[in-house]
Amino acid sequence: MAGVTFEDIRQQKVKPVRPRSAVPSPQNLEMASVSAAIVPEHGLKLVSPAAWDRSHHRLPAQTKRKLPFEDDVKLALGRRLTDPFFQDLNHDARFYISYFNHSVCKDLVIYDLPQQNPFRELIPLATQHPVLLNIIIANSALNMANASQQSTARSFSLSLQPSKIPPSIPQLWISPTSQSSSWYKDALVAKHRALRFLNAVLNDVDSTGIDIALGSVLLFTEFELADSGIKDWRLHMHGARALINSVKEPYTLQYANMSSLRRRLIANCLVYDVLSSTLARPESSGPPQCSSMMVRSSLQYAEANNYLSFPAVLLERVLVTAQLSQAIQDRSPAKSITSAQEYQIASLLHAAQSFDARDWASTLQSISPHGDLESRIHVASAHKAAVCIYISRVLRLLSPTAEVPDDLELLVSDIIHHLSFVTSNSELFKATSWPTFVAGADTRDLEQQAWAMARLRELWACLPCTMGYVRSAMEILGAIWHKRDAAMGGTTHTGDWIQDLQVLEIDLMIA
Repeated sequence: MAGVTFEDIRQQKVKPVRPRSAVPSPQNLEMASVSAAIVPEHGLKLVSPAAWDRSHHRLPAQTKRKLPFEDDVKLALGRRLTDPFFQDLNHDARFYISYFNHSVCKDLVIYDLPQQNPFRELIPLATQHPVLLNIIIANSALNMANASQQSTARSFSLSLQPSKIPPSIPQLWISPTSQSSSWYKDALVAKHRALRFLNAVLNDVDSTGIDIALGSVLLFTEFELADSGIKDWRLHMHGARALINSVKEPYTLQYANMSSLRRRLIANCLVYDVLSSTLARPESSGPPQCSSMMVRSSLQYAEANNYLSFPAVLLERVLVTAQLSQAIQDRSPAKSITSAQEYQIASLLHAAQSFDARDWASTLQSISPHGDLESRIHVASAHKAAVCIYISRVLRLLSPTAEVPDDLELLVSDIIHHLSFVTSNSELFKATSWPTFVAGADTRDLEQQAWAMARLRELWACLPCTMGYVRSAMEILGAIWHKRDAAMGGTTHTGDWIQDLQVLEIDLMIA
């Protein structure tokens, strides 16, 4: 769907798909329309997932598969997958929903607790909304495919311009099994169908509900991150922005009465939107332009259980820096920074430097689901150092004569030090990809580069939902290092990796 804009989807007129062999159940005609939503056109069937075991062998079609975890997993609202609420869905759909409920949802938050996971709250809504049902199935199938992939001698190639990626950069080697290929095919089929149903939702948000629209767009974003983290997520961020800005009531008055689901959906979307402005190419629409009250409240709300555990005050500094950078680069052809803008970015850097990670983490303990003070301190400290590096690099790019810290290598060491305390068995391990990438991009030290690559590989191995963007991040780091090495001894290369990303023309989001 690359090249299709949010407005294109809104304006499309897609008729509901009627499968050839979907007979409505007399007991539940309404649910039959949802079951129909997952039957592909032209007689194709969703590829049946095999039992989730090490064999990766497909069971015969007539074998009755037991849904994984169906005996012990309850959905939101207390329903089981064997409840009649889900019985009009075909077995493959219930299989994927089961996996989404058991495995995918818990990876998208820090702590998977009742009534605190917005992704699980979307599952009961999916039975009434085909767009949600299909994008949930797509995410589940993609995560299953990712989880089954193994490193072998087959090259995975990014969709980068070949002329801009040197042939000698390190490549990731992936050989999908026949089973993972089947799951990936299911993921693409379900995503395609979800995109078609998205049209109806976006054309009638008032009756469908903004929660359904936001939840769908957020899950589309999650899909793109798990797939590659490049390009298509931007279309969904545009859609999320439009939906959030469509909230008609004054945000300061409405927010207190807003459902927890909606608040979490908005918060997750805004966290992604801010982070997406740091590493992707500048664009005409720029970083999010929501009201400062909406952004601040949402980012603070996300601190407790959004899986990035990113301090809101640091994200705000990142957002304003990205907005200023966009405004300056939009002033073509001059693109010159004013003294006022330089002072403002320098002030943002000083504010980030003064951030107290221990004080922030201590305050957060009152709303954090678990006592995790020390881990929160280390993650926040790593984010602080990464934000200081990011703002310093932006300032140096826009104003080469500006005074910026000359100890960025110390900040890289600070990131490595703090993240050494956040190991793969920590719930906060998933919150460390962005500072890891920043450290790897900024350092010239080979041992630190090796650390960054090893850390990203570990994230990739532990969390299927990160596999796409982490895989892309690893290859992009290789491109940055190669470009830097090729320019060593020259006078034209500044070592600024943010500029390198712009030259590579990559729309990368690392979350």
